[in-house]
Amino acid sequence: MPRIYQIGLAVVVAALGLYLTILHYTGVPVGCPPIPATGGLVNCQAVLTSPGSVILGVPLALWGSLWALASLIGKRLRIMWTGCGVLGLLWAWIHEWQVGHLCLWCTAMQIGVLLILVTLWYPRRVVQES
Repeated sequence: MPRIYQIGLAVVVAALGLYLTILHYTGVPVGCPPIPATGGLVNCQAVLTSPGSVILGVPLALWGSLWALASLIGKRLRIMWTGCGVLGLLWAWIHEWQVGHLCLWCTAMQIGVLLILVTLWYPRRVVQES
């Protein structure tokens, strides 16, 4: 899989995370109103303002942004970085489950992280010149 996909995904995930981080620190409500058709399941504000959305005083979205950008560094840390990504996803999923709501912005970030994990482990084809 071309590295350009990994770079593009990392930029998108980082941008989403930075958007959510800015909203966290400014106190501006997130642009994701509750969707009544889901019976209250989708509620970004409830997810992003609950205690589990912050780890060590830092919003989970910022951790996700940093993880996405750092995934571009290199192959040496691939196993450790994969572990951190999986643990971050587990934390986010458990957090949303405990709150009882889903955040569409968070879900987009989580899908992006999963796709980055795929690009980290997808074998790259080496073109041999004859």
